[in-house]
Amino acid sequence: MAAELRHSPSTISREIRPNHTVLHDYNRWHYRPRAALSRADARVPRPQLGKIEQNPELRDCGA
Repeated sequence: MAAELRHSPSTISREIRPNHTVLHDYNRWHYRPRAALSRADARVPRPQLGKIEQNPELRDCGA
């Protein structure tokens, strides 16, 4: 899977480990991207603003 996605195996396992879903028989699991995104969003401690959003001078110079 990692070779097909062109990422290292450790990167793939770090994504799957906290975000997989165990099926009812507890012997199998599967990965649901939308559920993983929801879980990841729930783990974020607080929303952070980007540098452009924090700095009015940078924010106002773009058009």
